[in-house]
Amino acid sequence: MKLIIDTDPGIDDAMAIALAHAMPEIELIGLTACFGNTFVSQSSRNARYLCDLLGFTVPVAEGAALPYGETDYAPSANVHGPEGLGAWRPCHKSARIQHSPPQNSSWIWQPCTKANSPFAPSHP
Repeated sequence: MKLIIDTDPGIDDAMAIALAHAMPEIELIGLTACFGNTFVSQSSRNARYLCDLLGFTVPVAEGAALPYGETDYAPSANVHGPEGLGAWRPCHKSARIQHSPPQNSSWIWQPCTKANSPFAPSHP
């Protein structure tokens, strides 16, 4: 099964990403990172760091930075820590950790346009 995980990598989502990666029946094809447990920029860094830590490469697209209609957002650092992964401070020095610009996220919608996709448009 192909899977895209929409995530705000805190402790809980880090475990979900690791589990999805470890399951042979799941083909993890990408991650989308948004605000939540931390700011969106930190969420996308955490997502790329987790991919590097677990030894796999998938695209990471940075998504929403704020709740719809809001102009401000403040994550709760007392739950998931200042960087979203608890008291653990990830080292973001890997060469593979690079930002994927939003315009380079065709990997999200392209699989949906294939004829055998459950999301492909159908005509009577």
